[in-house]
Amino acid sequence: MDYYFESDTTFDYEQQIEPGDEHSAAVEVARAWELRFLDDAPLMIDSETAARVGGNELARIGAAPVLCDDGVARVVIAEATPERFAAVREHFSGNDEIGVVKASTLASLLEATSVSAVSSGNEADMTAAAPTAPMWGRSLERVLSAFDDEATRLHELRNQLQQVGGEMAAREARVQELETE
Repeated sequence: MDYYFESDTTFDYEQQIEPGDEHSAAVEVARAWELRFLDDAPLMIDSETAARVGGNELARIGAAPVLCDDGVARVVIAEATPERFAAVREHFSGNDEIGVVKASTLASLLEATSVSAVSSGNEADMTAAAPTAPMWGRSLERVLSAFDDEATRLHELRNQLQQVGGEMAAREARVQELETE
């Protein structure tokens, strides 16, 4: 038996949402955070803003600047977290409305931002081979770069934890000395 509740599942779109699919997950994010669901609207990358922020940074924060068919500039995300909202506020004008799209749509938009960065000649977002690399090659390059960044952060965190562990061991030794006296 199919259930269809317009107010709960469609957000003014005339299509039924199946539980557990990517579309319903995005709609649920939009509903939970009281944001517009924009995946069904025609979206175009705001090349100027994308070039200013940079494709790698957009991928890192998980947001893409778009122009909607109504001519309004918006920033789209697929997952909503307080950290993501803070990053969006940091990189974009506070006047930009935030909307939600499916994760696959965001991935396509982020891919388009890297293509527009390459075509505009933004050196910060290009690797030496990026202009001639296939689309999937640039995506792989971005993923590998993100892994490298995370590995560096984890290494720094490990060093900090080892330092804290050393300090704790020294304190424990001092406590044992004081207890024997």
